[in-house]
Amino acid sequence: MGIGPLDQSDDPLEAAVACAEAGADELLFVGLGTSLETLTALSRRIARAVSIPFAVKLEPATVAEAGQLLEVGASRVAIQRAALKEPDFIADLTRTLGCEALAVAITAGGEAENWRVFASREGGPTEWDAITWACVAEAQGAGELIVESRSGGQHGEPFDLDLLAAVSAAVARPVVAAGEAREIEDLFDALMIGNANAVVVGQLVSSGRCTVHEVKVWLAEHGLPVQLDS
Repeated sequence: MGIGPLDQSDDPLEAAVACAEAGADELLFVGLGTSLETLTALSRRIARAVSIPFAVKLEPATVAEAGQLLEVGASRVAIQRAALKEPDFIADLTRTLGCEALAVAITAGGEAENWRVFASREGGPTEWDAITWACVAEAQGAGELIVESRSGGQHGEPFDLDLLAAVSAAVARPVVAAGEAREIEDLFDALMIGNANAVVVGQLVSSGRCTVHEVKVWLAEHGLPVQLDS
């Protein structure tokens, strides 16, 4: 399974419908910097327009704010800074909403076995190392971890495969590899070498370089009959 961001589209609803019609199995809308009112209205419209699950990444201040998106049709919310600010907030969310309704995004940078968690891709470093934080997020109840390398692999790859493999080995929850894949082989590496359960296809599909169908066929032909979203 893979997840593709919709935040770069001028019309996210139109993009969601196009992705669903193209064969996507799940969607991720990155709503950071967007008001809760706007996200709620958009989520309601997307839920009415497509039949596939979709997640929304945001930084809710309360459990009720996260629950509001689920009530109008989102299948999951993803948080990052809010979890780092108060790890117990993860447990508060999952206690009320259920672990399957929550993903925690992790951005990390560094070298093998020395990955530091950052507040975001552009944010500063935190006190957490990536593996410890992944285990804490899982222990608090996160149903899924979305892992992104701040600078990619050591040799310029879009995914840090060592980081993915280390997190995947440390937790039992599904791990999603986030990053800007340049070619289908990058997705294959994240799934096979990084042992990720899912991968973000992002610009690889939305840029028109390939379609969801082409990605699925290629991966299936190479031994990975997985679901992918765009």
